[in-house]
Amino acid sequence: MRGESLPLRLKTYLLAATITAHACYANEGFRQRDLKFYLDLFLDWMNSPFTDGLELIHNTQILRFLEFLETEGNIKKSTRQKQPRYKLTRVGLIESIRLLTEQKHPYQHDELLFICYFIANYSNKIIDLIKAEGLEFPPGMQLEINRLLNYQALVKRQIQKLEKHLELLKDKIVSNQKAILLAEKLIREKKDADQITQILEKQHPYNLNSQKPLTKLISEIPADLRITELTSGSKNRETFIWQKQTESYASMLKQLKSLL
Repeated sequence: MRGESLPLRLKTYLLAATITAHACYANEGFRQRDLKFYLDLFLDWMNSPFTDGLELIHNTQILRFLEFLETEGNIKKSTRQKQPRYKLTRVGLIESIRLLTEQKHPYQHDELLFICYFIANYSNKIIDLIKAEGLEFPPGMQLEINRLLNYQALVKRQIQKLEKHLELLKDKIVSNQKAILLAEKLIREKKDADQITQILEKQHPYNLNSQKPLTKLISEIPADLRITELTSGSKNRETFIWQKQTESYASMLKQLKSLL
């Protein structure tokens, strides 16, 4: 199931809206405008000051999405009525759930919370819909569906990613603090910016040092900023960025652990 013209995060809500529209119009099939309504509803739920433009999806994009599902055999289209109606196939239902819970792009925090809500709230109905699309429901399929609908496994994977990133941030902060202390010591010893940078590059190289050595990086900025960049600039990066990121990710981690 593709949709290359759509923002990655939008696909999450579009997939959920497709499943919802299918469930609500299981007998007669859903229309394009039904799908658009549920997409708008979910985006309204997830509205925030940071999602401006996320809801901007045109009817032509939804139509292309439905056409692609049809060509892949994930949806059936009926034109017996004035407006085309659509029903997900069993394969389409399973693939929709798979894409919700096994997306290749990193989940945004609010996006992950939505997926957990959706699965926790509607997993039984989703299983009923999958059963209704075929005469048999073999144990192997049931095990696979249960695996895909295990939102706690998804949460645990996200927790692992956050914990790993928090460790990287912790190491970055510690290294930065050591570099600041060393720079301040060298300043007291009357070392100039070039000398300080050479020593810091050897003892505390930054992550992109292989692309552009610290000595070259500092030499390229205005001379009157070089010392401050190695001291107060580094302190401010820690205060305004890395410490706040740490606090934010720690809060996310706490929220995710509460879902287990």
